[in-house]
Amino acid sequence: MKTSNLLFPFIFLLCCCNSNRNFNQGVINLENAQEKNIKISTIADSISYIKLETTNKCLIRNIQQIFIDDGLVFVMDNGDRLLVFNHDGKFLNQIGNQGKGPGEYSYISSFSVDTLHDMVYIHEGRRILSYNYKGEYNSFQIATNRSINSFYHNKHFYCYAPEEILCTGSATEYKITVYDSTGKMVNSFLPVVGHEGEFPMFISLGQFYSINHEICLLDPNTNKVYKVNPKCISDKYSFIYGLYQEMGEYSGNKEKHERNKPEDKGRNDKLECKSVFENNNLILIYYQIGSVSNLAYINKKDNSIFNLKTKDDMLGFENDLTGELPISSLIFLENSVVTILQPSDLIENSKKSIYKQINKKMATLSIDDNPIIRVCWLKK
Repeated sequence: MKTSNLLFPFIFLLCCCNSNRNFNQGVINLENAQEKNIKISTIADSISYIKLETTNKCLIRNIQQIFIDDGLVFVMDNGDRLLVFNHDGKFLNQIGNQGKGPGEYSYISSFSVDTLHDMVYIHEGRRILSYNYKGEYNSFQIATNRSINSFYHNKHFYCYAPEEILCTGSATEYKITVYDSTGKMVNSFLPVVGHEGEFPMFISLGQFYSINHEICLLDPNTNKVYKVNPKCISDKYSFIYGLYQEMGEYSGNKEKHERNKPEDKGRNDKLECKSVFENNNLILIYYQIGSVSNLAYINKKDNSIFNLKTKDDMLGFENDLTGELPISSLIFLENSVVTILQPSDLIENSKKSIYKQINKKMATLSIDDNPIIRVCWLKK
């Protein structure tokens, strides 16, 4: 069964490098990444194109989260609707409705899908509501404390909510609260990840990910990834750019940095990791150095690191499976990577050879049509 999970919003192999240069006690140095043109067949078995049906009931304004399982596509539209399509793109139903009645929600901040039990969980901020795949409310909800992020994994809900921490003197830190599948709270703890003098250090901002079948938090302030389980949080790995540690301090080859630094005097060179994906074979990282975006691929077999660039100087993979658009602007899902293709872009560039086969497959396209979802199914 092919099962994929997002998130939002947030990407590979044959050059051998000295692993000690790239990895040092869980620290991954992105400065060592060399630009490389890599084909998508290196990591993926096949590519599917899903042309989402366009009707008044399912007209999409802005895809904010997507989830794909063996036969269904779940799309969160503009934070106020959750739509379900099949893999042919046919609209099936909506999950729940906006409103103030039983089983209705004011907005959607995120959602999770339990593929084993065909359940969908909508996170509203202070509540998590449960529905079946047909969109019917199951009279089950969890009240949370101003939670900004939640995730369902292995029969547990993980919620990330603000919490007043008086000992640090800061206005707000965040607490992780874990509930079981019945809605019972099983644990609540502060994500302490170190100490600064006598004061504990917390993750002050983060996003849950399912990374290699584990629940993880990426802290964009420190570029660290932490493993989370119902009892505690622990280090997994962290990223640096050779020049700058987590807090932006210089740590690498200054001469090399000055030589390669772009002529952008106003830019901020601090490393910022946007999203991370991992399976048994690879790690993918979207990151920025100042205003420059990069997509790094780490081959876990030999610890080599590459920044992915296509022949057209795009971030991503060359598409040798279907011979069309390069695989870029990726969304990381659990067993696949997804690109959302807008009909307006396809129509505008239809004369370019790399677009012709897509337009032929999708028959007639209108600028007002729903997006086309390109799914690259990753190798096991």
